[in-house]
Amino acid sequence: HRTRTIAHASTTLHAADWHQTRTGITRHCIEQNPIIGKCGENVSPDIYFPVVIAAHLAVGPVLKKDWRTAWFATVGGAQGSMVWSNWQMRDTLR
Repeated sequence: HRTRTIAHASTTLHAADWHQTRTGITRHCIEQNPIIGKCGENVSPDIYFPVVIAAHLAVGPVLKKDWRTAWFATVGGAQGSMVWSNWQMRDTLR
């Protein structure tokens, strides 16, 4: 159950990043992901994030259990860092 909980948390952090990207980051043209583009001009966040979330969840089941846990924890940590970074810019994004 630990791996499942970590996978859910990681997916939730992806969703939080998606929301932050849609509601502030691309609106202010400060997105750092070159796939999306500074203002969301390359790939819409509404396309990028569902694809990334699906790919993230598809990789987990094909990994051995220990690697699966590491995968979800690593991606979740990276997403958590991004969400935190975005949140710290909240005054700029208003």
